[in-house]
Amino acid sequence: MIAHIAGIHMHKSHWQDPEKFIPERFLKGKDAIEKNSFIPFGGGVRLCPGRFVAMAALKVLTVSLFGKYEVELVHPNQPVKTIFKVGNAVKEMKVYLTPKVTS
Repeated sequence: MIAHIAGIHMHKSHWQDPEKFIPERFLKGKDAIEKNSFIPFGGGVRLCPGRFVAMAALKVLTVSLFGKYEVELVHPNQPVKTIFKVGNAVKEMKVYLTPKVTS
């Protein structure tokens, strides 16, 4: 049996505007994320053993990217195109990367 993770991640009872790209919703201090409403690494006996390595790598990548560049969506008013399979993925998200000026 496989849980329908996309159904959980996009359910309106857990998320306000689930179709919108709102990364701020995951910031600490914002509305608390309900337990089991975000399951990026599976659960139970099939829980991803590399989840801590993956999260550390994502944090390093994010800090490096946003530390060096200003990031803006090319089309900020268009919905984000996603692919729904066993896991969710963004199909296309065009952005402008502008190098930050260092003093």
